[in-house]
Amino acid sequence: MNYRLGCCVRAEETFDEFSADRVLTFAEVAEAAGISLSTLRREIARGTGPDVVLLSPRRKGIRVGSYRRWLDQRSADQGAP
Repeated sequence: MNYRLGCCVRAEETFDEFSADRVLTFAEVAEAAGISLSTLRREIARGTGPDVVLLSPRRKGIRVGSYRRWLDQRSADQGAP
C-alpha cells in the first residue's frame, strides 16, 4: 500500500517513491518511524538519530536518504546481541 506525505504513514515507511535528497519534517520522520516527536529529538540530540539539514536559521529537516540510513542502522543495532 502506498501512502503519501500529509496522509497516513505506516511505521518504518521508507519513502521509496522520493529522491534521497528530498527533505522531510521531523514530524513526518517520527510518524513514519513509529516513534514520538520527542523521542526523535532525543535521538538526534544524543547523536543516534538521522542527520539533520539546516534549511534556514529556524527550520531544520531530514533528507530521505539520511532517514533510510538511520532506519537501516536501527535495524542492524536491534539485531545485534
